Amino acid sequence: MAGKYDLAKTKLGDILKDPEAEAIFDELVPDLRKHPMIKMAMGMPVLQIIKLSGGQLSEAQINGLQERLGAL
Repeated sequence: MAGKYDLAKTKLGDILKDPEAEAIFDELVPDLRKHPMIKMAMGMPVLQIIKLSGGQLSEAQINGLQERLGAL
């Protein structure tokens, strides 16, 4: 069964409204909220943000987000 979030379609801002998902982001990407482009990113799907991040996220972070958010 698929999780409740489709990272290709669900916007970051919508995901972060869920406290459980927010905790996952805070754990795996602790500097996310400090990024200067965070306001713009809130309206974008997570996978689009990852593609535009220019390698700022490690494979472990990306895999962790996909696995843990997919399990919600």
